[in-house]
Amino acid sequence: MSVPGGVCAIALSIRKRIICATRSGSQVALIGARPTISSAPATTTYGGTITVQTPDAARIAAVSLIRLGSATHAFDMDQRFVPLVFTTSSGALNIQAPANANLAPPGYYMLFILDTNGIPSVAAILKVQ
Repeated sequence: MSVPGGVCAIALSIRKRIICATRSGSQVALIGARPTISSAPATTTYGGTITVQTPDAARIAAVSLIRLGSATHAFDMDQRFVPLVFTTSSGALNIQAPANANLAPPGYYMLFILDTNGIPSVAAILKVQ
């Protein structure tokens, strides 16, 4: 995500807003409030549907999973980003879980929703099995 003449570099979660600074560091732009995940399941199965409650459903542009890290010797061999397909309904997202373990090995993931400005929510932890 970028702003004219700069790149987002600073996230202030205390105010639940994303702050971006220009490359020169002289200007700061307020982008907007984070989307909110009101509720999400703790687990999902391959090929299933994940229903996430959010008051921001109408402005969600993307949903993704990011695998929790498992670093050893400063190297994380388990990094994984999985974009997900979803549909919206009133106050909710119906998200298609990964089809199989080749796309997302079993384990714990952070589930993020991103709004139309590219601002991510605070993650919900989801176990894929």
